[in-house]
Amino acid sequence: MNKNLYVVEGKDDISKLSSLGLTYIISTSGYCLSSKVISFLKEANKVRKIVIVTDPDNPGKNIREKLHSFLKNYADVNLDKNKSVAHHKLGVAESDINHLKEKIDSYIREDELIKEEELSILDLFELNLEGPNSRTNKEKILNSLPLYKSNTKELLKQLNILKISKTQLEEIINGRFKKSH
Repeated sequence: MNKNLYVVEGKDDISKLSSLGLTYIISTSGYCLSSKVISFLKEANKVRKIVIVTDPDNPGKNIREKLHSFLKNYADVNLDKNKSVAHHKLGVAESDINHLKEKIDSYIREDELIKEEELSILDLFELNLEGPNSRTNKEKILNSLPLYKSNTKELLKQLNILKISKTQLEEIINGRFKKSH
């Protein structure tokens, strides 16, 4: 069993869920999901359940339905509109923190029980994926895996979400990587 991946609509939603101690959170950046984000989510869904936490409004419902069309292992978190309003705005970021925690508590408890081996920033430096002269190796990784952002922090998070090991990264860099899917 692996930790869950939480999918939200925007950056403020990521901050809200992060405040609950969650680490594997990505944003759809609204309804217009890019093909890169869709490819990433499909790949991530092979190793993780996707917990969809969208705003309790029509655009949020539409995003959820779009995600349902290509995900296989997912769960929906349905927030109460009355408990998700602040400053005349409706959404995850505006949700009462206790309401949000109550709605995703079972997933948080699942995640707390799971210890996963993760790549570290040091691993990226050792593999020359960060720092001077890292461009060639980073391009090999980006061309071999369905990643959608390439800054170091996001790259590390996405590699860990996909459960890519240091050995797999070495194989990609050295041209020996074989896709298992």
